[in-house]
Amino acid sequence: MSSFREKVVGAFNLSFFFGKGIKPFEAKGEGDFKAAMRSLWITAALYPVAIVACWLHPPHGMEHLGRADLSIITTSEYVLGFFLSNAACWLFAWALKVHDRFWLFFQASNWTAIPATVISLPFLGLALMHSLDDMHMNRMLTVVAVYFAMAGSCVAYRALRINWELSVFLASFMMFCEQIIEMLMFRIYHIPIDWLG
Repeated sequence: MSSFREKVVGAFNLSFFFGKGIKPFEAKGEGDFKAAMRSLWITAALYPVAIVACWLHPPHGMEHLGRADLSIITTSEYVLGFFLSNAACWLFAWALKVHDRFWLFFQASNWTAIPATVISLPFLGLALMHSLDDMHMNRMLTVVAVYFAMAGSCVAYRALRINWELSVFLASFMMFCEQIIEMLMFRIYHIPIDWLG
């Protein structure tokens, strides 16, 4: 079983596209259902960060909503997006006959949320100080989101042992699943979707 430090270092390596980062998750006692379930504490621990981030910089079109509504929307996106994207990934892994490595992917993905949060903190600081207008902030956050989708494709490539084209497709599809939930929240709250903004 890998140590906490080895997993954090591995997660940072995966976030910076270094393949050796998958090794701590392939060690004995890792990469199975139990290890994947143990890694859910990360998802739970980072939930408050998602709420605060949404309060500091609400999604475009939701600026007029109060904190209670933003919390409901963020919670729905966080929980439903997590389940939908991972269910899609499991089906994808099953179709490619690599479902025996799905829990390795699940665990490594949860751990890479730690470096993703650390890398995102400066942008949260910018949002807190209101240093940039919404247009520029949205552009920066889009670049950050695309970067983390690419890092997710690195995790898929290493964990599922699929070719890079499929790993990019999987990461993009997981991002698409999360966007579906966000668009659903827009519809529920009768917020017009600004496709160009």
